[in-house]
Formats: sequence, structure tokens, C-alpha cells
Amino acid sequence: MKVTKLPYVALVPSFNLVTLNGRQMPNSSALESDGISRSFNFNEIGSESVSAVQVFKTGRADINSGGIGATINIQSAKPFDYDGFKSLVSVKGVVDTSVDTGSSVTPEISGMISNTFMDDTFGVLLSVSHAERDSHTDRIGTSGNWNRGYPGQVDIDKSAIDTSKNPDLNTWGVPTVDLDSQNTERERQNAQLALQWAPTDSLIVSTDYTMSRLDIKSKMNRTSFWFDNIETGTADANGTIINPARQNDELNFWAWEYAYETENDSIGINIDWQATDSLAFVLDAHDSTSHANPGALPRERIANLKNPFGEAAPVHIAADFSGNIPSVSYDDSGVPGGAFDQSNIEGDLYQERGYEIENNIQQVLLALVLGKVTAIVF
Repeated sequence: MKVTKLPYVALVPSFNLVTLNGRQMPNSSALESDGISRSFNFNEIGSESVSAVQVFKTGRADINSGGIGATINIQSAKPFDYDGFKSLVSVKGVVDTSVDTGSSVTPEISGMISNTFMDDTFGVLLSVSHAERDSHTDRIGTSGNWNRGYPGQVDIDKSAIDTSKNPDLNTWGVPTVDLDSQNTERERQNAQLALQWAPTDSLIVSTDYTMSRLDIKSKMNRTSFWFDNIETGTADANGTIINPARQNDELNFWAWEYAYETENDSIGINIDWQATDSLAFVLDAHDSTSHANPGALPRERIANLKNPFGEAAPVHIAADFSGNIPSVSYDDSGVPGGAFDQSNIEGDLYQERGYEIENNIQQVLLALVLGKVTAIVF
């Protein structure tokens, strides 16, 4: 018998399904390009609100399916998880030395109070958290993919191309080189209220409300070198243009404002009845909403300035990817005052993007458990 060994494949997070208390939660995004995931967003809940995380690599009848990878279930705390009265408060400051315009020390505050009453047959738990974070990011990189066969290529040296690997002498070039400076402010609030009642030893009725608010604001400035029409350059053995250049070109100066805001609310009820030693019923229902960009404010604002293009303002741009550290350069010696002088900059475009999106999931599950076998009724 011939056995074929399949290669190991690492699945990215988008192949996993993330649930909250076993429930598939709605998600929302104000930008069409972001898409809408079927999974609960980890960014929208603080670690203080999580009592456990379960990872299921194989399917089970009582576990939501929908991810080709794993199903990850986030569990929030319940009052019957603790004996009697429990409380805690945490106050701390987070130090971020990257901060440029915000605060380098930001607060994270959380608290929980839980108690049981009526001979431990009724319990109440309330947990809240508030977190702020300011950060700064500097980036030098490219936008988009390396593309083949750029239009307008004038003088590309292809002599180094290995024709055994690239017989058609195709070339690939990078569309842009970007220099970014970005400041971000993030604020998140979470709250959970859970009630549990056990009228008998075999029956537990639980109801819970979960709230999350996430507000991320970011401003970014970018200087871009566009190589969409490479005039001169040299291709390496693979056909990659390692030193693209353009004459009489321009620099682009971008400004972004991002506003990512979501409001999530979920209310659910769970009834767990152990009818006999080998027979149990579980009924779980929830009504959950995810609201992105409330108020329909712009999710993204974009403004672009540039140098006047052409021989009147001859900015020469070039890049070098041949060494261990890529570099980019420009020559504005032919521009009186330089490329960054205000008189040599003009407006190019302004855009506002974003939608107000509200998604809702209403879900009911009835499970019948016979010994160790679970069957989903609906």
C-alpha cells in the first residue's frame, strides 16, 4: 500500500471561527475593503473580561462550525464560577515609548464584583474595564504588489536575467516606495452582567449581557515615490528591477485621518437541565448586534498634494533594492526652493470613505446530550 504524506499547511487567522460563550457573534466594518468577518473581533474585548479560551481543532456536534481551521471560544466569567462574594480592582499604566503626539503613559482600569445569594442558588456578577493606548509608527515600505510588464518601461537592462528560469525575459517592478509617520489613539470599554439561578440541583438558568465599545483614531502622513512607469533600471536574474528610476517626476504628499468605531451589544439566555444521569438538555439563545461607524461619520479621509509634474519642476526619483537595506532617493536640485517648498506643491485629490453598518445575529440552539453524545435539535 502506498501512503502519501500531505504537506503541513499553516492556516491564517481568517480560517478560524471565534465565538463568545459558544455563540457566533456579528461583526461589522465601515470600509468595504476591510470585509466583514464571521468571527468575533479579539480587539473589541479586553483580557480582563475573559475567564477562559477554548480551542477546538476537530468538529463537535455542540460546537459552531464555520472555520476550516480551529473554532476558538472565548468564555466570560459567571457568578457560579466562584464561591460566595468575590471582588477585584486593577489599575495600571501602560508605557509606550514610541508615542510622538499623545501620552506615553495611558491607563487601564478594570474591576469585577460577584456574589451568590439564597443558599448559593442565585448569583450576580458584574465586570467592567476601560483601556486607553497611544502609539506611534514609522514605516518605509511599498503599497501594492510587484507587477509584471510595467507600461512605459523605456530602458531596462535585462542582460542578467537567467533565461532558464525566465525565458520570456519578463520584468517585475514595485509600484511605490512610501515613507509613513502615523499616530494612533485607542480607547476601549467592556462590561458584562451575568445572572444565574439554580432552582434545583439539576437545573441552571443563566442570562447575560455583554457590551463593548472600541474607538480608534489615527492620523498618518506619507511621502510617496511612484514608479508606475519605470524609465530606467536593471533586472536581476529573476527579472526583478532592482534600481528603478524616473526623470522629471514628482513627489506625492498624503494625509490620512482614520476613525474606526464599533458598538457591540449582546444579550443571551442559557438553560442547562440535567434530566437524568445520562440525559441532559441545553437551550441557548442570544440576540447580538455589531454597529460600525455610528453616526455615519467618515471612516477615512484622504488628501493628496504633489509637485507640479514635468520639466517645469524636474524631480528625479530612484530606488535601490540590490543591497541588504533598500534605499530610495530624489534629486530636486533643478527645482527652485526644492520639492518641499510650499510654492512647488499643488493639490491633487480629496476623498471621504466609509459606511454606517449594523449587523445582527439572532440564534437559538437546542441540544440533547445522551451520555457523552450530543445532538443538535435546532
